[in-house]
Parts: sequence; C-alpha cells; structure tokens
Amino acid sequence: MASFILSDHCPDELRAAAIKHTMIVTEANGRTLTPEEEEKRRISSDWLTAISRGNAERLLTHSKVAAADKDKISDATTQIKQELLDAGLILNDEQIVVPIHLSDEDRTHGGKGPYGMLLGMSNVVYVSDHLIGNEQLLRRTIAHELIHTNETFTNGKPEATNRYPRMRSDHDAFVREGIVDWLANNHVMGAPGSHPDALGNPEWSRANCYALNVRFVEESIVPHLRLAGRDSEEGLLSFLRAPHGETCATRAFDAIPGLLEFLLGDDVRPHVYTTRNP
Repeated sequence: MASFILSDHCPDELRAAAIKHTMIVTEANGRTLTPEEEEKRRISSDWLTAISRGNAERLLTHSKVAAADKDKISDATTQIKQELLDAGLILNDEQIVVPIHLSDEDRTHGGKGPYGMLLGMSNVVYVSDHLIGNEQLLRRTIAHELIHTNETFTNGKPEATNRYPRMRSDHDAFVREGIVDWLANNHVMGAPGSHPDALGNPEWSRANCYALNVRFVEESIVPHLRLAGRDSEEGLLSFLRAPHGETCATRAFDAIPGLLEFLLGDDVRPHVYTTRNP
C-alpha cells in the first residue's frame, strides 16, 4: 500500500491525506500529548490502519480503471456530495472517493466484488467501475457509502452493547445497512422502497440486496419516529451518528422498546444472517 500511495497511480487527494496522517502520527511519537493532540493522533492512526489492511487492497486496482470511467465516477461523486450536504445527510465534503476495477470473475453474478465500500475509521470510499452504465445504481451506491461516513467507529466492543447481551454484530449491521440504504434510496430514488433497476444485467443483480433491511426500517423504526413527532431522516441520522461507546443499533434499541426482541424473532432472524454488503 505504501508503494501505491507514493506512486503516480495514486489519486492526489488520497496521497495528500496519507502524508498528512503519517506526519501527525510521526510527530506525536515520543511526545507528551494534550488530550486534543492524543485524539488527533488516534484519528490519524485509525485512518492509516483502515487503508492498509483487508478490503483496502482493492484501492490498488485504481490504475486499471479507464480514464473516462474515472471521470464519470468523479463527476457523479461531486454532484452527490453537494446534494447530500444541502440535504443535511452528510456533515462535510471531506470524503475521498476512489474508483476501483473489478476482475471479470468478481463482476459476474456469482462474484463477490462489492459495488462500493467505506473503509472503516477513515473517510475513504471506493466505488467500482462496473457500475458505469447504470446511472441510478452508481448514484445510489455513492450516496450509500457517503452516508456511512456519518458513523462513529469504535475500536473493540462498544460499551453500550453490554446493555443488550443478546445483540450480535450482525444485528447491528442489519439495522445500520437498512438505515443507510433507506436514506440513500429516499434521496436518489425518491422513496425508501425504490431500488435501482438491475436492467437485466447479472453484474447489477444485487441492486436491491438491502430491500429487507429497508423494509424493516420502514415498518419497525420509522413509524415510532413519526409517532414521537420526529422527522424520519433526522431521527435515522441521529442513530447513525451515535457517540463513542454506542452503535447505530443500540441507539435504535434505546429509542424503540422491543426492537431487539423483534429482530430476534423467526420472521426476521434468517435475513439478518444472509444479508451481505453489496
């Protein structure tokens, strides 16, 4: 990854961010830090960790993306960012969106290639070039990943999960992805339950893979927000923007009695286990 960051293939914005965070961590070594400096060092350390392991390896395929496709993803990102900022659906425009390239195997129906992904504990998002040709899906994917940046990531197990010993990470993921896709669909498609059309193309067959999550949010969370007199988008964003030690799901469980028990029920449980990131 370090070689890629320093190469001509790395997007300038990503390289500049990597150098900035590296300098912050390096300059903090061996010094007694104020609480503010320590928090700044932690954020930079987490950022560097996030782009150096696991799914971050897909960033290395950026050089294989056609120049015209890079431009199309960049143009769509600029437009979606401004729309989300104007709508209050993201807090800033500091996200770095990197186009990536998928192999032929990953592009097919049976492949595991993602449409897009936020690299946790960073502001770096990658978006696949195989979405070119499906403008709705491209825009929804960019919006989905940018909305994920509202989340606060915590190293280790969040303290709030102790209040819900029966909750597992897949429950939190089910709620979180449902809320994010509800917001993305509502903005891009005009309604939470409207998903991009796959247009008969197997490469886009998972365009509605979070439909069950979105339905759960629409039927089990949104009505409680409306009964409480809260705006649906504002309420859902407040769950995503949980403080350190909390998660999106624990915030929702606190606000809506019985929600976790419903998730544990037979009608929902199978879908929690089978949902996967697009």
